[in-house]
Amino acid sequence: MNPKSIVGLGLGLGLAVWWYWPCEHNCAVSRYLGYRPAVLTELERVPELQQNKLLSEAARLNPKSLWVYRTQLEHARAPEEKMRLLQQIIEVFPLANPIYYLQLAELATDLNRPSDAIRVLELGLSRFPPDFKGYQSGNFFGALTPFYETWRTSAPRLLERLKNAK
Repeated sequence: MNPKSIVGLGLGLGLAVWWYWPCEHNCAVSRYLGYRPAVLTELERVPELQQNKLLSEAARLNPKSLWVYRTQLEHARAPEEKMRLLQQIIEVFPLANPIYYLQLAELATDLNRPSDAIRVLELGLSRFPPDFKGYQSGNFFGALTPFYETWRTSAPRLLERLKNAK
C-alpha cells in the first residue's frame, strides 16, 4: 500500500471517528453544522428554552431549507410567532405548499386581522388557483392531494366569507 493511501485512509477514519464520537451539548450545531437528523435528535434532548436557540442557529446555517422553518413552526407557541414564521415560509418558499397560505389566513382571521387574511388568500390564489392542474404531475404517490384539496375548497370559501364581512 502506498503512503498516500495510508494517509488518506487515516484521515477518513479520523473524520468518521470525529463525526460519530459522542459529544456533549449542542453537537448539532458545533459539529454537524445544522445537519437535519442531528438537530432533530438534539431537539428531543434539550429544554424548551434551548430549543429556540438551536432552531435559530439551524435556520442561520440552512437558510433555504424548509424543514427548519416547519420545525420552528411546530415548536412555536405564540400566535404572533406562528404568523411571523408562516410569512417567512411564504416569502422564502412561495411555491412550497398552498396550505401555508391558508394557515396564515386562518391565523390572521383568528387574530381579527381580516385585511391581512384577504391579502394572503389573494396572493395564494394567484399562485395556486383552484383550477390549476400543473402541479399534479409532481404529485408522487398522491402525497400532496389532501393539501391541495383542502386548499381548493377552503381558500375560496374563506376569502368570500371575509370579503362579505367587510
